[in-house]
Amino acid sequence: MTQPATRMAKPAAPQRDGVSVVIPAHNAAAPLEKVLPAWGAVLGSLNRPFQILVVDDGSTDGTAAALAKLATKLPNLRVLAHDTPRGFGASLRTA
Repeated sequence: MTQPATRMAKPAAPQRDGVSVVIPAHNAAAPLEKVLPAWGAVLGSLNRPFQILVVDDGSTDGTAAALAKLATKLPNLRVLAHDTPRGFGASLRTA
C-alpha cells in the first residue's frame, strides 16, 4: 500500500538576532547628544531589533539629564546609572 504524499511546510524565515551596543559614559553629556542619535540611525537601518545601553558611571556634568532627554527621543535607549564612579569594567558588568 502506498503512503499519501505529504506536503512539506515552507521553512520559516530565519530569525535575526538583535544587536546591543554598550556605551560606558562618565561626564560625557555633550558627546552623547551627538553620538546616540547617530547610533540609533545606523542600528535602525539594519532592520533587526536593537538596544543601546548607556551606563552613566557617576557623572557630575549633566550626563543624567542629557540621557533622560535623549531617552524620550530614542525608544531603543536604555540608561543605567552608578551613584559614584566605579570604572569601565564595572560599567560593562552593569550593562
